[in-house]
Amino acid sequence: MRTFKRTIRKMAWFLIPALIVLLVYILLAFKNGYRIPDIDKESSWKAFPEGSNQSISIKPVDSFYVCNLQAIPGTADYMVFYNTDSAGFYNSSNNSINNRFGIINQLGALKTSFAPDKTIYYDDTRIILLDMGSGGERKDSCSIYYLPTATLSQHPVQTIELPESLDHFLQKAPSDTTGFIQKHQSTFFRNLRGLQWFEEHPIYLGNQDRNRGYYLFTDTIGNIYRLSDSSSHYDLGLLAPQTVHYNLPASAFVSGVKGAGITIAHPPSLIDNDIRCGYTVGLGNPNGNGGGFYFFVNHTWLHYYKLRVGKAVTCFKEKGPEKDEAYIRLFQLNTPLNTHDPLVLVAANRIWHLTNQSAFR
Repeated sequence: MRTFKRTIRKMAWFLIPALIVLLVYILLAFKNGYRIPDIDKESSWKAFPEGSNQSISIKPVDSFYVCNLQAIPGTADYMVFYNTDSAGFYNSSNNSINNRFGIINQLGALKTSFAPDKTIYYDDTRIILLDMGSGGERKDSCSIYYLPTATLSQHPVQTIELPESLDHFLQKAPSDTTGFIQKHQSTFFRNLRGLQWFEEHPIYLGNQDRNRGYYLFTDTIGNIYRLSDSSSHYDLGLLAPQTVHYNLPASAFVSGVKGAGITIAHPPSLIDNDIRCGYTVGLGNPNGNGGGFYFFVNHTWLHYYKLRVGKAVTCFKEKGPEKDEAYIRLFQLNTPLNTHDPLVLVAANRIWHLTNQSAFR
């Protein structure tokens, strides 16, 4: 009996500290976001592009990988940067080399395409393609694609010559920027406006780096301009404050679920907690802080989607790191008008056609 009691006491020396450590671990886990996992609401559903309805075919457009996409106002078309090679697209170190700019219709078909190494600007009726040349040298002309007529022509890029630099003016009238504006601002500068840039890669919702300066400008009759010297941007901003900078919105096609044919089938389910903890000395930890103890929890969610093609429906699920963010983003390109029309969408940087096969029987 005494031996048994001694054994229990010895075990207690190990068990009690172990239980305390376990309790602290559990408390830290819940404090840092651990949640009891939900059940999978649709265990038979698979990940895109495997839908639940076998009568709906889901086919990608071959050799077409979408880098960025933006609707062209007033039309059913889209500006797109794309790559025809999967290896080139997924190689992030050099995928800009072969990215091409084009215009696609709502079915994802190319209407026109241009050679790589074009910088794209646009306004309400035009797309301006500027070839920077080898080594970044500036060209004195650009190509303009006119949206109403779908025609392309060459156009000169003129230089904005400021009547006087601010530094030179202030030598005569120190600290008098108001005098500089009053002396040199004219109708030309008041009517000048900047041309926005269509970037090769999308702006995500969490991206705070959205502020852009203007490089090309246009006047009331459509001439294209740029500054003769990039150091003159501040001076130009005084004479034409509307040309200083602009803020890019988040790109619609990577902002979640966009389109009447795409709906959320169920609220997302939390299915996994990935707990990371440890101690580092001086080299930083996965939280991005300095050395020391770290403890955090990453979640995995299941998102459930329903795609409607005419009267038919197919469903799938996809994992995601957040309750409101899946790893896949869905953007609908077209509006089907009858049961024979496909649903065309962008998902996982591909263009997909969903067709209800039973509608043709």
